[in-house]
Amino acid sequence: MGYISFIDILGTKNAAKNAEKYMRYIGDFSCAISQALQIHTGIFAYIYSDCAYLESSLLDTLINALDQIRKELMAKNIYIRGSICKGTLGAIDKDTDITSISKDENCTIRQILALILPHKNNDRFNGTIFTSKDIAKAYSYESMTKGVAIRVDPTLVNRDIKNLGYIHKNTIREECVNSQSNNIASIVKSGFITEINGRIDYTSIYDISYSYDDEESKHVLQKTIQDYLKCLISDIKISRYYISFFISYINSQIFNPDIEESFLYTQLLSLKNHQNLYGSGFDFVYFALINKIYNDLVPIYRDFAAHLVTKLIEGNNSIINYCRNIDSLPDELISQYSKELLCEDIVNSLESIYGEKI
Repeated sequence: MGYISFIDILGTKNAAKNAEKYMRYIGDFSCAISQALQIHTGIFAYIYSDCAYLESSLLDTLINALDQIRKELMAKNIYIRGSICKGTLGAIDKDTDITSISKDENCTIRQILALILPHKNNDRFNGTIFTSKDIAKAYSYESMTKGVAIRVDPTLVNRDIKNLGYIHKNTIREECVNSQSNNIASIVKSGFITEINGRIDYTSIYDISYSYDDEESKHVLQKTIQDYLKCLISDIKISRYYISFFISYINSQIFNPDIEESFLYTQLLSLKNHQNLYGSGFDFVYFALINKIYNDLVPIYRDFAAHLVTKLIEGNNSIINYCRNIDSLPDELISQYSKELLCEDIVNSLESIYGEKI
C-alpha cells in the first residue's frame, strides 16, 4: 500500500468572478503539479478543475512534491489546502485492461470495468474512476481543514514518518517532528480555527513545513500578512484560513538569539495592536510564537526569551485574558512547559509595568 493526497485551490469561488483570473489559477495549478512530477518520479496525479489526487509508493517523495507545488503556487499568490494519508486511489479508466484484474480483486472494480468496457472506443466518454475507499479519508481530511495547510494523518507521523529518518521527540517542552535529511521536507505542528462565532475553537494538526531561503521567506510572509489583513476586512470567517499558515510557518523556523531583529518577529510584533485582529483568532499565532521562543531559547537564553515574550504581551490584553485560563489552550499549540514559563513572565511583566498581579 502506498500514500495518497488530495489538494484543492482555495478561493476559486471568488476567482471565478473574473474568468481570466480563474483560468490563471487552473493553469498555474496544473503547471505546478506537472513540474513537480518531472522532478519527483513515481507519483501519479489526476487533475480535475481546481482539485487533484496524487499517489506514490514513497511517502518522502509525495511530501517533497507537495512542498514544491505549494511553494510554487504561493509565489503566485495561490493558496492550497490538502491532505496526506496512507492508501491507494484504485484509479481506472476505459483503457484499463480488464484482464489485468485478477478474479480475487475487489468485485466492485470488476463491476465498474465491465460497465465502462463498452465505451473503450468511444471518444466522447473520458475520465478516471477511483475505486478505493481510501479516497474518502483523503478527501475528508482536506475538506474538514479550515486552513491553508496540507494536513498529515497523525498515524503517519507516529509510524511511517519516523521510519523515514525523522526524529520524533517527546520532551517536557513539546512533541515535535523534525527531519534528519536535507532532501525531505519536515513535518510540523499546526492547527486551524474551527469556528469564529463568539467562541473560537482550535483544532491541532500536522502540516508540511515551509522551507524557504531568507529572501523568499520575507516575501512570502509579507505578502501573506497583507492578504490576511485585507481578508479580515472583507470576511473574517475566511480570514481564519490564514492562521494555519502562520502557525506552520513559525514552527518551521529555528530561533536563535538574533530573532529580535528577524523579519518574522518584527512583523508579528508590529501587528499585536492592530484593531482588526480582535476576535479573529490571531492570538493563537502569538501563542505558537511564544511556544517556539521558549522551546528554542530556554534554558540557555531564559532572560532573553522572557524579554521577547514580554514585548509581545505588553498592551495585548487579549493574550493576557487567555492566560487567565491558560490550561484551556491546547498543549499541541503551547506546551505545559511553555505555559509555566509564560505565567512567570506575565506576572513579572504586570508587576513591573502595571503594579498588579494575576
